[in-house]
Amino acid sequence: MWAARRLALWPCARAVPAGLRAYHGDSVASLGTQLDAGSAVYQENYEQMKALVNQLHERMQRIKLGGGEKAQALHISRGKLLPRERIDNLIDPGSPFLELSQFAGYQLYDNEEVPGGGIITGIGRVSDSGGAYLPRQADVFADRDHFGRIFYNQAIMSSQNIAQVKAATGEEVSAEDLGGADLHCRKSGVSDHYALDDHHALHLTRKVVRNLNYQKKLDVTIEPSEEPLFPADELYGIVGTNLKRSFDVREVIARIVDGSRFTEFKALYGDTLVTGIKPLEKHIT
Repeated sequence: MWAARRLALWPCARAVPAGLRAYHGDSVASLGTQLDAGSAVYQENYEQMKALVNQLHERMQRIKLGGGEKAQALHISRGKLLPRERIDNLIDPGSPFLELSQFAGYQLYDNEEVPGGGIITGIGRVSDSGGAYLPRQADVFADRDHFGRIFYNQAIMSSQNIAQVKAATGEEVSAEDLGGADLHCRKSGVSDHYALDDHHALHLTRKVVRNLNYQKKLDVTIEPSEEPLFPADELYGIVGTNLKRSFDVREVIARIVDGSRFTEFKALYGDTLVTGIKPLEKHIT
């Protein structure tokens, strides 16, 4: 018998442990299962995990409401689109939007909820572009002082219709003259485009992204991925809420990867850590 080590084959004097499959040929074996779906432990795990997942989904739906129905009605009355409506209008029609950090700021403040930390972050496709340059993405979303804390007091005073410029300089000036779209398009030159409303602004944004120097990827046909051999619903019964109760992570892998195929390496080193290569949505990882 042989053991692979650093791309060389070394004779192994010890017997191969039970459960370690011999590898022959080019085929990749699929994981089997020893799960007993009728056991008391499985049923207990299933009920507890299902309840927690349902609770998670309920909280996510509440977060998606933003500031609540009253705040939404006020926003709409001003002729503006809701944040998620803006995203739907911005990304390519029919394309997915992978939202991130939905629980940012969750229960951070005792008497006030800040859904999603007051900002929606995610990855979407705008004119076939995937977004920021990934190696520098950490620098794009700088979150010092909770995303613009320096504007907090000014925003509060503006919402109370306090004439800040008049109080500071004695000059009476309208909101448009102070920093409206017309001012920045005609005089300051800060803005490149004049939008009539939210829909027009998002349309212009899509045009800008379309004209960026973005190199499209090659048109590669990807075959449909395979479903795992075992139902994903059984994951609820495998992973429980009791942290002292162990489970076989291979049972989890078998319900996630394509065709439940998994090529394990370092199987004899570190029993508590399972490492290997598996196909996931046709990508080998």
